[in-house]
Amino acid sequence: MLRFKTYIVEADKKPLTPEQAKTLLKSYINTSVVNSGIALTSSSRGGPHVRFPIVGDGKEFFKTLGLKVSDYKEKRVITSKYKTYVLTATKNIIGNPLAKEPKTIPKGTSYYWVNSEISQTAGGGQMFANKALSPDSLNLSGQTFAKGQLRKAVKEQLKIKFPEGDTAKVLTELAELAWTDKTSVPLADLSFDKKDFAKISSDFGEVLSAIWVMKSKNFSQVLFPSASNEKLIDFYGIKVGRQYPFSVKSGATGGKVTVKNIVRAIKQRAKTANADNSHELADEVFHIVQSFSMKEQMIMLHQKFKTKMIKELASLMKCKPNDITLDRIDQWTTQENTVKRDVWEKKGKKKIRVEKKGDLSKDNHLLLKKLGKWHKKWSPPEDKTKYTKDLPRQIISPLGQVIYKELNKMDGMKDSLTRIAQQVTLIQVNVNVKTKVMTFKSNFFKQADFQFEWAGYSGGNTLGFVMKMKK
Repeated sequence: MLRFKTYIVEADKKPLTPEQAKTLLKSYINTSVVNSGIALTSSSRGGPHVRFPIVGDGKEFFKTLGLKVSDYKEKRVITSKYKTYVLTATKNIIGNPLAKEPKTIPKGTSYYWVNSEISQTAGGGQMFANKALSPDSLNLSGQTFAKGQLRKAVKEQLKIKFPEGDTAKVLTELAELAWTDKTSVPLADLSFDKKDFAKISSDFGEVLSAIWVMKSKNFSQVLFPSASNEKLIDFYGIKVGRQYPFSVKSGATGGKVTVKNIVRAIKQRAKTANADNSHELADEVFHIVQSFSMKEQMIMLHQKFKTKMIKELASLMKCKPNDITLDRIDQWTTQENTVKRDVWEKKGKKKIRVEKKGDLSKDNHLLLKKLGKWHKKWSPPEDKTKYTKDLPRQIISPLGQVIYKELNKMDGMKDSLTRIAQQVTLIQVNVNVKTKVMTFKSNFFKQADFQFEWAGYSGGNTLGFVMKMKK
């Protein structure tokens, strides 16, 4: 025992740096959470944090770990969906007692926690977690259903998934209402939050659309592909032994489709697998999107089409437009946001250092000042971009917000995109479940025009496009 105590004293002679203490605290929290049977959610978006679900604020749970839970009050937005908290050590904590050289997490060390429990959404609770109503979650994927069989299977799976309350009953009634050849179905008052309707449209919408297609388009069967196998196709309608692919989009206009998914769909189809689109203007865009990461493609698309935006950015960075790379942006944003000398403020008779030379500026004010005119002219950033620790986001996000609009304005680009997209024999169904009505609309890709869109930086979204019906 004496030797052990002496060892701890020796280990603590070299105190941890603040960053080392935070890293050790993160590991301690994650290990404690997993040992308690709680699943971690992996996420690096918004800056360093731990993410896992706990009903309520978790104060009693963390108290047993020697941690205090406080509200998150910084300007930087880690997530706009869930609530963020600060976990602070209320005492010195041995990070890993079983390690060869156990380290002590100093009292006062803090780390951010995002509570991903569904009731902890930033705008208030909602009933359904992401994909909770998808065909995969309802155990429908990889199966073929004849008329009547699908509604029966859905009813059974909903009872299993929601054994308490009226949730299963109401969703089953909704599925029965989808068995119609009408494009608009009035709904009785449903006891769901507005956010729940959005989830029903986006996730349960695939099931509702399959039911509607069987009735309204007279398909004898539907097949839900395995979730991991099809990125663009949500289900197949089967008629006289032939499979017709359907893509489901939520809302009145539907969501965005990625360029990668449309290219994959073209390559998977025998008739178009060897199609040569090299003569198409949009194919130059497709090649960049296929070959590079989201961040790289936003830079390269601007370079490819020599936009004014990239030229002005190059002027700020004091380099040529084609010399801009992701690494260079990373280095430049860090350099521009680094405090060059200590900054002091006078409070009463004392001077207090508010920024230390070599640190990143508070709330990224140095980088924001440097990019101010460029941001204002091209794409003013949201708070979650302004105050992020992911400094390149302040450049990549505006580049992405502008490039798809620039592409759509180029002569011949939308027509070229449309010609490529129309090679896919696909039917898109738009389903929209609102408080008073449920609507359906179906259109062939071949009957539509297309234009580029982008779903934004947060999810690592690559360039995509949306379907626009011809008037």
